[in-house]
Amino acid sequence: MRNLFSFFGRLPGIASFLLALPAGAFAQSSTIVGSFGTAGAGNGQFNGPTGVAFSPAQNCVYVVENFGRRLQRFSTNGIYQSQTGSSGAGSGQFFGPFGVGTGNGMVYVADSGNNRIQQFMDTTAIAFQSAWGGVAASSAAGFFASPEGVAANATSGQIYVADANNSRIQRFSSTGAFLSTWGTAGIGPAEFGKPSGVAVDAATGQVYVADSIQHRIKRFDASGNFLSQWGGEGAATGQFQNPAGLAIGPEGIVVVADTGNHRIQIFNRDGVFLIALGTVGPGPEQYNTPTGVSVTPAGLAYVADSGNHRISTFQYTNAAPTVAIKDAPRGPVDKARLSLKGSATDDGTVVRVEVKVGKGAFQTAVGRNAWRFVAKLKKGRNPIEIRSIDLGGKVSAVRRLSVIRS
Repeated sequence: MRNLFSFFGRLPGIASFLLALPAGAFAQSSTIVGSFGTAGAGNGQFNGPTGVAFSPAQNCVYVVENFGRRLQRFSTNGIYQSQTGSSGAGSGQFFGPFGVGTGNGMVYVADSGNNRIQQFMDTTAIAFQSAWGGVAASSAAGFFASPEGVAANATSGQIYVADANNSRIQRFSSTGAFLSTWGTAGIGPAEFGKPSGVAVDAATGQVYVADSIQHRIKRFDASGNFLSQWGGEGAATGQFQNPAGLAIGPEGIVVVADTGNHRIQIFNRDGVFLIALGTVGPGPEQYNTPTGVSVTPAGLAYVADSGNHRISTFQYTNAAPTVAIKDAPRGPVDKARLSLKGSATDDGTVVRVEVKVGKGAFQTAVGRNAWRFVAKLKKGRNPIEIRSIDLGGKVSAVRRLSVIRS
């Protein structure tokens, strides 16, 4: 099973849960909402929370505890509602559970130490329904060796499991019938060191996997064909240290629990870096070994802040950029080339400004936040359109002007 003590031990500089460094500011496109939970065994308290999942059907949040060996349910603002589970191998019991997912009116728990997936009703009672896999680790199809991540495809209802110690992803029907598997141990693009987290992009059906040993995010189609990957070991933006969980948010953003770097990183669905959030510590803008993450359709993110024994939340927004024109001509001009200039802003990063003259194609201006462009004018009226595009792919409102060349 995934033992958090041994997991923390392989992360650089981890001596205990109580690490503290000065807090860093969050990126402009995220807003701290708060956190809920404290260390303990009571209702609403946590002992090593590792998995978190938002349920759109019930508008609630489920949290699984690796050490506490239980599943708790909360309102979206962190009010305790109910719980199930205890330590053991019986139905509804857990031994080192790590990940949790929702879908098909069910809650799915990666019961890592028992080498199985357990299925519960997505209701306040959280009633046990079934389990598949087995108490003993196995590499046979449909069985597991320390499964850590579980996710449902909201469209097909199929379930994907990160079968960590078998270095593979397994795909099941909504009721646990084995469908397919892919991946072997290795360092190649379609191979895994240890797949820890798995998430499905409902819009595309593509499957994203956090490989905690290769320190990468890997993307596959719904059938397991390799598409792309990004990352690598390190602390720079876009690099990871033992990423353990990930989730897909609005507009296909990929939110990664960069566990060993004690931060959250956000990318677009193609792996283009957007923002990084947090530093190590117990403060409101800090994390201590985050392992799981879930994001609502509105961009509210829940993070299993394992070492701080709490669920931390932040609101992600990706507002459209803006573009402005400076000193636009107010009347006819008598030259074939017109120099345009202006500015562009965004809550993140403007990647380019584009200008279209007449019926031509959009062309990239020189500069981004301060831009310039030389427009070639024909005799008569020349309609001009200007727009900016940010790192997340959002496009500004188009600025239009009409220039008459005399």
